[in-house]
Amino acid sequence: MSIRLPQAIAAYVDAENSGDVDSLSGWFAADASVRDEGRIYRGLPAIREWKAETKRKYNHTVTPLEVFVLAGGKIASLEIGA
Repeated sequence: MSIRLPQAIAAYVDAENSGDVDSLSGWFAADASVRDEGRIYRGLPAIREWKAETKRKYNHTVTPLEVFVLAGGKIASLEIGA
């Protein structure tokens, strides 16, 4: 079963699964937050650093189970679950 995703989320998933770390921050709001591995990353610089580090540490792909929080067509809040 698949869910219909807003453009920002679909683009994030495509970039994430292709390993395109550089384009990921273009889909996040400037004041976005990401919760992953017990930590919260706030703002684009922290999100870029978090994403680069997780790509170095893990060989992973993502599958969205729920729609993220959007603001102005960009991802405002993302929570990573196991």
